[in-house]
Amino acid sequence: MTDEFIREPECRRITGLSRTTRWRLERAGQFPQRRPISPGCVGWLLSEIDDWIAARAVVAGRRYSKSCNRQQPIDEEGVGAIA
Repeated sequence: MTDEFIREPECRRITGLSRTTRWRLERAGQFPQRRPISPGCVGWLLSEIDDWIAARAVVAGRRYSKSCNRQQPIDEEGVGAIA
């Protein structure tokens, strides 16, 4: 599996969090660290963002699949969507 970097607009879309909120969480160690891509350009690893979302969903009492940045409820066996 290859990982990919996502930039600010995609990270905002996936997480639903503002730049400031993510920055605060990142500083508190509660959000994945941004990584330098090139001078003046940062991004996040998509796998780390997916893992962060999955961990938050488990804390909230729900599990989600990690497929293509879409949060879809899955059943107890981890198969298929819950209706």
